[in-house]
Amino acid sequence: MSYSDYPDVYLPSYLFFQNLSRNFEQLRRIFDLLPIGVMATDINGVIIYYNRAHGKIDNLKPQEVLGRPEPEVFGYPEVSPGIMRSCQKMGRPILGFMCPYFTRKEPQRTITGAYWVFPLFGADKKVVGSVCFTMHLTEDQKPETTRHLMWPDYLTASKSGKKIVGENPQLLKAVSLAKTRADSPSAVMISGETGTGKELFARTIHNSSSRAKAPFLAINCAAIPVNLLEGLLFGTTRGSFTGAVDRPGLFAEADGGTVYLDEIDSMPMELQPKLLRVLQEMKVSRLGSSVEKKLDVKIISSIGTPIQEVLVRGKMRLDLFYRLAVIVINVPALRERMDDLDELANYFIARYNKQLGKNVLDFDTEAKKWLKKYSWPGNVRELENLIAGSINMVDRETILTRAHLPEHYLYTIELQEEEGRTNFEGVPEPERLGRPLAEPGPVPGRPLTEPDRPLRPAPEPARVIDEAARQFQEEEKDALRRHLRESAGRLNLAAAALGISRQMLRYKMKKYGLSRYEFLPKLGR
Repeated sequence: MSYSDYPDVYLPSYLFFQNLSRNFEQLRRIFDLLPIGVMATDINGVIIYYNRAHGKIDNLKPQEVLGRPEPEVFGYPEVSPGIMRSCQKMGRPILGFMCPYFTRKEPQRTITGAYWVFPLFGADKKVVGSVCFTMHLTEDQKPETTRHLMWPDYLTASKSGKKIVGENPQLLKAVSLAKTRADSPSAVMISGETGTGKELFARTIHNSSSRAKAPFLAINCAAIPVNLLEGLLFGTTRGSFTGAVDRPGLFAEADGGTVYLDEIDSMPMELQPKLLRVLQEMKVSRLGSSVEKKLDVKIISSIGTPIQEVLVRGKMRLDLFYRLAVIVINVPALRERMDDLDELANYFIARYNKQLGKNVLDFDTEAKKWLKKYSWPGNVRELENLIAGSINMVDRETILTRAHLPEHYLYTIELQEEEGRTNFEGVPEPERLGRPLAEPGPVPGRPLTEPDRPLRPAPEPARVIDEAARQFQEEEKDALRRHLRESAGRLNLAAAALGISRQMLRYKMKKYGLSRYEFLPKLGR
């Protein structure tokens, strides 16, 4: 094979790969003689070299592969976003990594391979591509050949659990803060809406710290009654109350490790002073005992509402809040990082393909449009559950379509379009989709026929937005207008008066079609 055979398509990539060696043709001949697969991609993931051995393994021809993005040709059920892209993102080799991959051409082939992947660097020392050496492992070769191979600890695959997925700048900033402050003894508070992955951030902090091998214990402060929560946190002694037994509390059990207090803003007020004392003294005594135990734990907490709202509404004692919020990490909502939607979808598809034994590749174009019209109130957790449900609906199909999406989900999007509630940042004004929600009347000149009816009946629980909700929206819009007018369009002042964050104010302004320029002082009058 030679790139000169396809100059109109592959010449830019060929020139790039030619720079890898002063004698490219000699290097190419060597690679073509190797009994293992060799493939190279540029920084955009486009395949720029593909040797003969790889073609034999995959049953593919060079013209079917060269010049195409790697994800269009190959899929990795256990790894997201793929072997070569992972190597480029990390900027370091992946050595002796094993996992299956499949070809997307029909009939599909699934191959188990062992990979040695190396990043390629340009003159400015920046990553410009990657090259992968692939050894095909047959069933009889696996036991003998793979004994020395290991899963690299720096490459997270779905078999090792959940991970933070995405490249949105806000998300990357939060991840960087979580990892770089992991060994700080100071308490960390994670702020984010439900379903954004706050516990995942807490585990990332724990796993990135020197406490990684010690216990990570989590408790939801909103899910446990106050009479039980105190005993679970601090421990109990026999006889301290009816039925009490000698049992260490969460803080004692996590000694040397991390305690994660989820939804700390929902902790009962009467328990907060006791928690504050423990955090101040770093000592704990069980209920019914005066013996104190010194603690060595990292404290991570989370709240599901904006910090300003927690403080304004008095959900937490200020002294406890200041003790817990030494380091604050803000996890963005999914609607604020829609640029990560495709990568998240691919990650969850790969996970549930493995769990459910399916072979789904992606959503089709129409289904993706629907995904990007939705405001995702349940955030990443909702997306994960939707994809799991959609893959359960698949029989032999390899592409998810609108037909695989839950009926109530599609109807919710239509309602949002009716109310104009899909204009969040990053998504263009949606076009009106579907049929009218109300039953249409007969078309003049011909009888009412079946096609004139709505595509589907409205689900009963979500059929009508009640008058109370509409009234609340009107009152909220009026309040926004009033405070924006009083603050002369200064968002910081308006947000403070409303008791919400500036970010939440901007979101609500978008929701109601308000612009700060309407409220700026008029000049020349």
